[in-house]
Amino acid sequence: MRRTLLTFILSLLVSVGWGQTYHYRYWLDNNVGGAVSGSASGEKQFSVSLASIADGFHSLHLQARNANGVWSSVRTRHFLKEAQTTAASARYWFDSDLSTEHKGVAASGIIDLDISSLKEGLHSVHYQTFNSQNIPSAVRTRFILINYPNAVATTARYWFDNDMATLREGVATSGLVELDITRLTLGLHSIHYQTLDSHGTPSAVRTRHFIVDQIQIGTLSARIWIDEDEPKEYELSNDDIVLELAGYSYGMHDLHVALLDTDGKLIDQLTQKFRIETPTVTIKLGRYGEGTFCYGHDLDFSQTNDIRAYIASGYFPQTGYVLLTRALEVPAGTGIVVRGDEGSYKVPYGESSAYYLNLLVGNIEPTTVEPTEGSYVNLFLTEGDDGFGFYPASAPFSMEANSARLQLPASVAGNNSYVKIAYEEDADAVRAAIGTTDGASFYDLSGRRQNTPQRGMNIIRMNDGTTRKVIIK
Repeated sequence: MRRTLLTFILSLLVSVGWGQTYHYRYWLDNNVGGAVSGSASGEKQFSVSLASIADGFHSLHLQARNANGVWSSVRTRHFLKEAQTTAASARYWFDSDLSTEHKGVAASGIIDLDISSLKEGLHSVHYQTFNSQNIPSAVRTRFILINYPNAVATTARYWFDNDMATLREGVATSGLVELDITRLTLGLHSIHYQTLDSHGTPSAVRTRHFIVDQIQIGTLSARIWIDEDEPKEYELSNDDIVLELAGYSYGMHDLHVALLDTDGKLIDQLTQKFRIETPTVTIKLGRYGEGTFCYGHDLDFSQTNDIRAYIASGYFPQTGYVLLTRALEVPAGTGIVVRGDEGSYKVPYGESSAYYLNLLVGNIEPTTVEPTEGSYVNLFLTEGDDGFGFYPASAPFSMEANSARLQLPASVAGNNSYVKIAYEEDADAVRAAIGTTDGASFYDLSGRRQNTPQRGMNIIRMNDGTTRKVIIK
C-alpha cells in the first residue's frame, strides 16, 4: 500500500508546486471527520494502517493545500482489501470482459482498483492473486453497484425484486456499493437502490435488471419477443437492452423473455404485460375559447368532446361568413380551428386517411406570411375592431408554430374588413352564413321536401333559383 500512496501524493505536488511547503490531509471511505493531516515540502512518503478496516471495497481520498491556503480537488482511489495473504501480485477484470484486465502489486492483500471505465449500474469484479512463484489462486468474484449520479452519498440501501424483506444497507464509497447476492436464486432479478447523503436525504429510487447464474452475472443470453413476433436473441450484459416499439399499436402487449445458459439451454421463461400509451399533444385555448392549430402527426378528436376541431368547408361572400365543419380525425399538417372552454387539453394521436377540401392552411414551424400569395388572400384569426374572426393582413405577419390561417381566392374574398365564423352545428349560424332563407325550399338527399333544415346533409333551393348543400350536425 505504501507504493500506492506515494504515487498518489506525488501527483498532488504537481498542482501545489515543487519545493513549496504544503499541507495535506487524507481519509478513508466517508470518514472525513477522521482525516489525518500534516505538512511537508518536496516528496512525502507515508503509510496508512488498514488493520482496522473490514475486508471488501474501500476508497482513499487525498487533498493538498498550497501556501495560499487553496486546497486541491479531492483525488480518490478505490481498492479491495482481501483477507491477509502472501500474494505478490494480482490481476482483476470487470464483468465478462477480459479486455478490462488490470495487473499490479497485491501488497498485504490490498488490490488497487481502477473503476473509471465502468458505466453506472451493476457489475462483477473478478480477481486472482499470485504468490512469489507466480502460482495463481482461484478466481474470486464480488458484485458492485456503480452510482455516479450521487457519488457524494455516504450510505446506500438496496433491495431485490420489489421484496422489502431483502433490504440491505451499506457504505457508498464515492459511488461504489458492494452487493450481497448470495441469497438470490438463479434467474432474472431486479435491484432497486437509492443513496442517502450525510443528512439522511434519499435519492430517487433507481432500478436495474440482471441475471444470476452459477458462475457470474452477464454470461447468459435471452430470447425476447413481443406478442406473436419472432424471438430475437440478445447477449446479456450490464447495458440495458433497448427494444424498438415503433410499429406496435397502442394498448396492451405481452413481453416474453426466455433465459438461456451458456450452452443455449432454457433456464427460465416469463411473460410480462405492458401497455404502450397513446401519445398526446397539448392544445391551449385562450379566453375566447377558440384558436387555430396544426400538428405534424394525425390527431383523433372523436373522443375529445371538451375540445373540437373544425375545417373551413365553405365561404359565403355575400354575408362574409366562413363555414366551419367538425373534423373527428385530423391528418398531419391539416390546418384547423379548435373550440372549447379556456384551458389546456390533451388530444391523442390517431391514424387518419381522411382528405378534406379545406380553406385553412396550417404551418407546423414558425413562418412569415405575406398578405397575398398569388391569387389568394391570407387572413388570420384574432380579436379585431369588428369582433373575433379572420382579418386580412396589411403587411407580412409572423405566425407561431402549430397554427393556421384562412386562405381565400382574391376573386371571392371581396373587400370585407373581416370574415365571421359560423359553426355547422349551430343551425341559426348556418342560416346567417348562407344569407336569408326567406322563400327558400329545403330538401334531404332523397329529394323529400323539409319544413326546416335538418341534421345531416341539406339541399337548399334559394329564392333566386340557386341551390346550396349544407351539413348540419
